Amino acid sequence: MSKIAKIAQIGRFFKTLAATIPGSFVDTLILCGRSVCFSNFGEDLVLSRMFSLPKTGFYVDIGANHPIHGSNTLRLDLAGWRGLAVEPNPDLARKFPRLRPRCSVVSCGIAANDGKMEYICFDRHQCNTFDMAMAAISQERGAREIGRIIVETKPLSRILEENIGNQHIDVMSIDAEGYDFQALISNDWDRWRPSIILIEDHLPLGASFGSSEIGSYLHDKGYAIVSRVHFTSIFVRLDHAAKLAW
Repeated sequence: MSKIAKIAQIGRFFKTLAATIPGSFVDTLILCGRSVCFSNFGEDLVLSRMFSLPKTGFYVDIGANHPIHGSNTLRLDLAGWRGLAVEPNPDLARKFPRLRPRCSVVSCGIAANDGKMEYICFDRHQCNTFDMAMAAISQERGAREIGRIIVETKPLSRILEENIGNQHIDVMSIDAEGYDFQALISNDWDRWRPSIILIEDHLPLGASFGSSEIGSYLHDKGYAIVSRVHFTSIFVRLDHAAKLAW
């Protein structure tokens, strides 16, 4: 799009907005607020509109990345929820106390066992990963590697034990850039069974979302897939489905 076309498009937007506001300024502001999206592809809007969420709930955000940009859980903070973010990038983890005071943060990665792993960092921080295959895909798509660091890793069950105890998890968001399934299998499902799970699941175009490795695993744990937003599959716990439906 040319510079002139962009200016014309912006002009049309403000002309439409100006025509709308005089008659319903408050309504316009409310509607705009409800439509604000922080997730990469609108996952947070789908979550808030698809389910009857509790007014005050608790979430766990695994691979939280930046506290605001591309966040699946920031809207929950703004609605009065509390939560726990798990983010292996120490620079991003340090931003949470200032920008997301309602959200506790743990700076580590998730793996089957306690240990340390090499973490690959890119100029696009959302591409950061422990997974070499995902790193190669990011490079093919134009991301540039800027360094590697050694990061502590723990099973998800240990992280939850150390940080939330027996707290029920209403929403769990998992975006671990290739380590999403590892995060799932390192949980203690007898103890922590989130009501809703958002999880990144890279599948070939046209593949059955519910029958992927992640989908099959969660089906066996008593979950059903209810929506798909780009790379993110949304699952609901079957014994909570009725009370979560609109």
